Amino acid sequence: MLGELEYGPEDPTVLYGDNQASIVIALNPVANTRSKQIDIRFHYVRDLVERESIRIEHVPSLSMAADGLTKH
Repeated sequence: MLGELEYGPEDPTVLYGDNQASIVIALNPVANTRSKQIDIRFHYVRDLVERESIRIEHVPSLSMAADGLTKH
């Protein structure tokens, strides 16, 4: 809705993650034998990356501030 009002973000939204395998799958538009079991509906993130709506960056687990709140 904000995009239609021309009030959307100028840069892609950055998503930080520590799972390198999921980042590779999201950034690679080619399906391979390792990811063929993933249902097509879960490729939404890949589509957002292609449209440059989001950008994914790797952050090591130890650097994630929220992890301390989720692990015991």
